[in-house]
Amino acid sequence: MKINKIYAYDLRNDAHFQFYTEFRNLVQKEGAVKQKIATQFEEWLPLYDNEDTALKKIQKSAITAQIQDADRARDEIYLGMVETSNAALKHFGEEVRGAAARLKILFDTYGEVTRKPLNEQTSAVYNILQELKGKYAPDTALVGISSWVSELEARNNAFADLMRERFDETASRTDIVLKEARVEVDNAYFAIRERVNALVVVEGLSVYENFIRTLNAVIAKYALLTKPRGGRGTMKFTFNLNQKEFSMKKIVPSLLFAMAILFFTGCTTRIGQLTTVSTKNMEWNRAGEYVRSNKTVVGKDISHIIVFIPTKFQVTIDDAIKDALDQIPGAVALVDATLRYQYIFVFLYSRMGYIIEGTVLIDPKLAGTDVSSDYQFYYDEDGKMITLATNIYSPSNKE
Repeated sequence: MKINKIYAYDLRNDAHFQFYTEFRNLVQKEGAVKQKIATQFEEWLPLYDNEDTALKKIQKSAITAQIQDADRARDEIYLGMVETSNAALKHFGEEVRGAAARLKILFDTYGEVTRKPLNEQTSAVYNILQELKGKYAPDTALVGISSWVSELEARNNAFADLMRERFDETASRTDIVLKEARVEVDNAYFAIRERVNALVVVEGLSVYENFIRTLNAVIAKYALLTKPRGGRGTMKFTFNLNQKEFSMKKIVPSLLFAMAILFFTGCTTRIGQLTTVSTKNMEWNRAGEYVRSNKTVVGKDISHIIVFIPTKFQVTIDDAIKDALDQIPGAVALVDATLRYQYIFVFLYSRMGYIIEGTVLIDPKLAGTDVSSDYQFYYDEDGKMITLATNIYSPSNKE
């Protein structure tokens, strides 16, 4: 038994830090193991703290959220002030109407202030305020927007202060760069991993068994979260709604082509790719025991409509996933799955539904005791999990 490898550099920032947080907590919990790697672990901890600091510096521009709130608050006051001023264009008093007309010319000169880039808007609002408090002060008082002017000035100043705070924060930022911090943490962790694996060979497994089993379960969990890397055919977490594949039957003769357009249409739209998808409850604490099959399965939930009468009134992605998982005993999830929506119409017949295709993740306990003979998996020298199917696993040959 040894600690499995993981492409830690493939993890996204939050997942990368969280993985090492779980590693740190596990080492601190396993006192006997901690003593064996005390020197290496003490050297690793400051590097972990550096990554934490660098990550917080990035996240801290959650000042950005405050800036967005301040900008919305400023916009509300500005638009309310303009609306109040414009309402005075219909005032019964001629002087008030005249003042409102002059103010409208001022506001129109600056255009749609709330749509300007943030810094430009701050400058524009400042200039408008100077005009309203100076040349147009009598009109401002006559129309009754003096209190609006004061509130707008307060909110514009509050926004400017937040922007200065963000820039000051950036200027005082530590020299720790998150990317470099990640590399240092990774390298120090790799050294600890190799030391523990070597100690197992020299001293035996007894002291390290629980530590390794627990850590491998954590590694298996985070291995499913690795982000896509170019050229490796890895999986995507998010739906890509911009990529679509359409197919339509083309007939060369013009008459047949016209008839085909009239009587036959169809398309298959690729909704996106999913890293891991399931309709079942998964026991993540046993993730290290799950086996990934190299067999591709296709699940469908299709409704056939014959002369306007459907065989199903509703099609769902859940049922398509369930159809795929039901094909393999013990399957708990689809991995690297492609989801499509299909629609075909031929005169009085049409078909529509979801189709999902991917490989399966198998829970050996649910599949039966013979799953180990049907699937073998191991990690190569680079830490990549390799799965071999020794038999075509299906209900028919399980007996």
